[in-house]
Amino acid sequence: MTTRRVYAVLSLLIAGAAGCNAPEEKFGRTWYLDGAGNWGFGVGEVTYGLRKAGYKGQVSAFHWSLTMSPLADQVLKPLAGLGAARLAGCIDDYLRRYPNNEVNLIGLSAGAGVVLRAAEHVTPPHKVNNIILLAASVGCQYDVKPVLKNMRGKIYVYYSSNDAMLAGPVRLLGAFGGKAGDDPAGLCGLYASGAGGQVVNIPWRPRFSQYGWYGSHTSVVSEPFVQHILSRHVVAERDRITYVASAETPGVSAEDSRAGASGQRMAQAPDHPQVNPSNRGRPMTAPGRGIPQARSPKPKQPAQPRPTVYAPPIDDELSALLQSPVARPGKPATCLTLSRLDPRFPTRSRLADGLRVRLIGVPGATSARFEVQPARQTEPTVARMTVDTGQRYDGENGHAWAITLLRVDPPSQTAWLQIRPVEDAQKKTAKTSKQQSPTT
Repeated sequence: MTTRRVYAVLSLLIAGAAGCNAPEEKFGRTWYLDGAGNWGFGVGEVTYGLRKAGYKGQVSAFHWSLTMSPLADQVLKPLAGLGAARLAGCIDDYLRRYPNNEVNLIGLSAGAGVVLRAAEHVTPPHKVNNIILLAASVGCQYDVKPVLKNMRGKIYVYYSSNDAMLAGPVRLLGAFGGKAGDDPAGLCGLYASGAGGQVVNIPWRPRFSQYGWYGSHTSVVSEPFVQHILSRHVVAERDRITYVASAETPGVSAEDSRAGASGQRMAQAPDHPQVNPSNRGRPMTAPGRGIPQARSPKPKQPAQPRPTVYAPPIDDELSALLQSPVARPGKPATCLTLSRLDPRFPTRSRLADGLRVRLIGVPGATSARFEVQPARQTEPTVARMTVDTGQRYDGENGHAWAITLLRVDPPSQTAWLQIRPVEDAQKKTAKTSKQQSPTT
């Protein structure tokens, strides 16, 4: 971190703690809350990124942690509620002085949970404009209805399935508003009931890498990403600084230029004829005269990758089944999740004793097609199953399984299966007769 950034971090923290009134606050106010422990991730980047995008209001880093320990803040969630109450008081105080100004909130990781709780406790008629959640450590089904009542704008959720921090420790400890084992919103998006169009989920895309967000936990607050992408939710259109893509800004698309600064790509016509390197030293012939020019073959279009689509959250009952062990003869039934578009789940799976299942597709709202190989030495068969119906497959050594389709999600091409070991009929008959035989 450079000296300039260290100075910015210290200045913002001192200003936030002292509650001093900066001259910029008459143009608006944006509070930024970093993750558990308040170690300062993104404080300078968010400030300078918004400034470069043309934001005229005051940017404040709010210190909400009482422990300075990421582990303690993630486990002792009531302490975060105290920080949220203090932030709500700051928002009320500002809007009493500037009732017509906009207040925006940006939360990283655990700071996202504090932001949502603070918005819940804002005193009416005060309202928050937009909320931006980055790598949010909140449950994917967090109830945002109390938050939306105190908002004029939307909640923008930037998430990435490549976030190892959320997929590991945070999921194990439990996110804000969720239980241990639940997916955090920063991993798969926020899917709350009753939110309507006020919650906008934005997944990580490869093009975001050119701005410094590589899908990891804290790179989402890189200064270029804040400047070109996140600023669109904070900076008013009339205040945005125009950036034109050029040779100095490689890879900037027209969409990103409009998002960061409402600029557009400028293309210049060539001022000299284009020469094929293989024809250097040969006389050039104008089109329609002399020897006809050979047409260059059209370049092959690269195959378009499948779009990433995430399956919606599942209910508690199905979630409990998913966490049970892999099905084996004599063990309880389990669930298996297969998907063709959701990168969190595999397309195929091999279970005990040679049982293999591959998802071919989900053609409808109540059916799916599978390729099932019940044993290593048998040929796979293609079967179409309907929800709540199943089929029996005989495997090796007298083992058999009943495979039942529980649920499907056509947009993400995801299917949930129940695999239950079935006892061999002859063994079951012998066991029953043995139990019924009289003892002497």
